[in-house]
Amino acid sequence: VCIYIKANVYNIKKHSLEDIKALSIFTVEMARRLRSHDEQLIDYIVDAANVDMRNCDLNFCLFLAEIFEARYPETLGCFYLIDVPWLFVAFWNLFKRFL
Repeated sequence: VCIYIKANVYNIKKHSLEDIKALSIFTVEMARRLRSHDEQLIDYIVDAANVDMRNCDLNFCLFLAEIFEARYPETLGCFYLIDVPWLFVAFWNLFKRFL
């Protein structure tokens, strides 16, 4: 099972953080139920094309990290972040040196 997320749809001013959290948990729960019996992991693709400051919410990113680590660690397969803005690439190139 693969979950595809189009990040530029989320707008901080139009969608409440609680609604997005609830939708995220619902999506993961549905994906868990849709897995075949021998399929254990769920892959995630986050399409960050056309993302700008209206779509960036640090609290939501921290929430996602928390649910994958604390609530659903057995389900996380691969996590792909595609078409990221240049600013993220520059930040990542600096940050990964410290890992």
